[in-house]
Amino acid sequence: MPGCANAAGNGMEATSIGALELNSTLSFAPLIEAWERTAAQGRPGARKLYQALLDKIKSHPELLRPIKDLNLLKKHEDWVDMLMATLFPVSNNDKEDIYAVGLPFGQEIIYSSPRFRELFLNEDGTLKRKPEEAVASQQLLDEKCATAFKLILSRLYGQQIEGNVTTIVKIPNEENGLINFYELDLDPTFINVYVDEEDKPDITGAVSCCNMADLMRHDTIQGLLPLNKFRFEGITIVRIKDVTHRESINTIKNILLEQHVFGDNDVFYQLEGQIQALTGIHDVKMGVTPFFRVNDHPFVTEQFTRHSMLLRNVNSRAAEETMSKMFQELFRETDHPLLVDSITDDWLEKYPLLSRITEQGYYSAAFLPLKSNNRLVGVLTIAHPQAGKITQRHIANMSDAIPLFVLAMEKAAETLDNEVDRVIKQHFTAVQSSVEWKFTEAALQYIAQKARGKKAKIDPIVFDHVFPLYGAIDIRNSSIERNKA
Repeated sequence: MPGCANAAGNGMEATSIGALELNSTLSFAPLIEAWERTAAQGRPGARKLYQALLDKIKSHPELLRPIKDLNLLKKHEDWVDMLMATLFPVSNNDKEDIYAVGLPFGQEIIYSSPRFRELFLNEDGTLKRKPEEAVASQQLLDEKCATAFKLILSRLYGQQIEGNVTTIVKIPNEENGLINFYELDLDPTFINVYVDEEDKPDITGAVSCCNMADLMRHDTIQGLLPLNKFRFEGITIVRIKDVTHRESINTIKNILLEQHVFGDNDVFYQLEGQIQALTGIHDVKMGVTPFFRVNDHPFVTEQFTRHSMLLRNVNSRAAEETMSKMFQELFRETDHPLLVDSITDDWLEKYPLLSRITEQGYYSAAFLPLKSNNRLVGVLTIAHPQAGKITQRHIANMSDAIPLFVLAMEKAAETLDNEVDRVIKQHFTAVQSSVEWKFTEAALQYIAQKARGKKAKIDPIVFDHVFPLYGAIDIRNSSIERNKA
């Protein structure tokens, strides 16, 4: 569906779609009509309240007609606040909830919550924040047009169109430099649509949509229903929800489920960006330390530890084993993360491994256990240079991501396990279970060498100081070669 580009007037707006115009005017009439229905059919208390409001507002007939001059709103500011109060119940939290009222399908805002003003409006009331991506802005305009067609079809042609339009946009957060995700819900309940009878298009049998998704895909609807033939009068209610947490979790899920190389740099930095969004700290650093075991054999390689803040550049197998045992013991009886908000000498004395964090210039950290079937498969680390920066709130914001990282660890371990089996089958004959560990160790070394870009080869399998009482020899591919002879 081609996009809409807005050109604001005073109390009227012309929104173009291609070469056509969508004519919209501010009017409180649809809202006052809702008052009248409630005064006639509502509960006794509501009927009394709205009838009293109706009796008073009739003394201001200029508010009952379409409003072309927005200066009128300043003259009747108290009445505008009263009208808006019937839209947004007292249960709304003005300091937290994000909502506004504007002209139909336009960008002119006539009323907003304090939080909306703080996030989106300049001092003169104009919008200061636009979606980060042009495609998101275009999508928003397209969906406004789809809502306009829904109003036309439902109000003038009696078609039932299910669903409403919600748009996800990415907008820079000026406070922390990150990108926030917002879900925009444009409610057209209080918009009336009009058309002169002689201009009303005949669409008999031409348009049959049952939901907004069908309407968005309808390629010919603009030709059938030229928007410049219709007038839209009323108000648009804009409700905005910060869905950064939800969208970040979904992004992490998609990254981890689609990617097969957990240690890949691009994958890691994408994940780190989402962790920054979840915590709201733009310069927090993330590390992932895996504790893989293949056939109950511990395996650590640079391929999987290059993004570990704890094992990076550690070439000592003994140090790796010590760290693994320490975390295994630390999280044996608990799944709760370890928060070290400020790494002091006391913390360093209690957990010497924290020196690995301070050596990299970080003095606030948290360690989140990654457990699969109550077995520790890794540790997710976040760290920040400023002491006291990371709090329990930041850890809580990450809680929904932990199962996804566990799943990624399980996938990586399964991939590694399959790779070991493949190497063993490729280079050896059937292996007895009693000596399988030796072949697993050789296969792991081979895989590690390949990961480092070296020319990998399988070392000879030798058992020092082992004297078999009975042995059997199997020559690889001997049966195949005998059959060829």
